[in-house]
Amino acid sequence: MNEKGGGSNKSISEMLAFRKAVEDYDLIDLGFSGPIFTWNNKREGRKNIQERGKGFKFEPFRLQEVDIERVVEQAWDEKGKSHLTKELKSKQSWCAAKLSAWSAEPFGSLHNRIGNIQREIEELYMRCSYDGVMISIRTLGKKLKGLLIREEVYLKQRSMDDWLSAGDRNSKYFNVKATTRKRKNSISKLLDDNGQFHDSDTRLSQVIHNYFSTLFKSSVPSPGDIANASVGIGSSLSSVMIGELSRPYSAEEIKRAIFDMGPTKAHGPDGFHAIFFQKFWKMVGTEVTNVCLRVLSSEMAVTDFNQTNMTMILKVQNLISLKDFRSISLCSVVYKMMMKTLANRLNACLPAIISPNQSAFVPGR
Repeated sequence: MNEKGGGSNKSISEMLAFRKAVEDYDLIDLGFSGPIFTWNNKREGRKNIQERGKGFKFEPFRLQEVDIERVVEQAWDEKGKSHLTKELKSKQSWCAAKLSAWSAEPFGSLHNRIGNIQREIEELYMRCSYDGVMISIRTLGKKLKGLLIREEVYLKQRSMDDWLSAGDRNSKYFNVKATTRKRKNSISKLLDDNGQFHDSDTRLSQVIHNYFSTLFKSSVPSPGDIANASVGIGSSLSSVMIGELSRPYSAEEIKRAIFDMGPTKAHGPDGFHAIFFQKFWKMVGTEVTNVCLRVLSSEMAVTDFNQTNMTMILKVQNLISLKDFRSISLCSVVYKMMMKTLANRLNACLPAIISPNQSAFVPGR
């Protein structure tokens, strides 16, 4: 599990806690192919730091790049047609690898390029004579505008703020929002079930582990228990509703599901946002739709896409205990397409199934 070389060492207590977690959950290192480390800070001696690359995450600001469509089309076509969930997932992984290699330029490099062009323009304006330089200024101005748009889209996505649109040079605002969000999301102390506060990393990890181990524990009811609990529960659906829910799903329903999603909402384990599929739907839509329809018609299982990241959303201003969090699942976009298609179909029947005073079901949430 060597994923980093060089730099400062982790504390012994943190490493012991990590090893204990690996042992408790019977985790194993799946190994890798290629070089041990994929990133190097290019410094000498003890200052040299090497790391293994992080998981793929599609950055929406890359959509401003001129040749991204060529990269996606080439990567998508290289693996041939996909008819199974496993094949579609493999194509996504291949496309992610190609996009990672193509977009190796870090955001910091983009920021430096903006600064360099701004300085070049300033130097040109400071010349005593503008003879022959206005063409250069206009050319640099166009480049600067494109880079500034990319920067703003990146910062907007990082700030997770949807109510203010990109395009109005709100970079400072987005940067402050992102920094505030990061600070708000940090956990400095927690109250355990015994009313004791803990602030060390080791104890915080233990409190979180204990809480969710209890929360997600099942009483493992028997089939008989489930059958007994279902006695007396009749159907609330009319024959018309049942017929509507039972009819075959269409490609248009899949397309509606993806285009109804927030473009840059949090991604799932595969690193793709909805905006990737929305932007390249003409390229990837047919295969994605066919796979989704086969799953919805029970021809295939959804297992390959049924992998989810769990995260917690803070419900109150000042965090005290884990009860102040609301757990949410960050599913892959392909999985959400299928679930949203089901939800859209079911939506017309909800008034007959769910009482208006059932507060857990709030439209639009």
